[in-house]
Amino acid sequence: MLIINTWLYALLPLILMYKMMVIVVQYDWFLACECRLFVNLSD
Repeated sequence: MLIINTWLYALLPLILMYKMMVIVVQYDWFLACECRLFVNLSD
């Protein structure tokens, strides 16, 4: 059980970083779509 716990704690920062990266990528994609929509509307 201890081995699994240490393994989990070692992976936890990586998982968190991955989730943050995914969130940032989705947010950037969302912003890009919003900007494109705004540009299309202003034309």
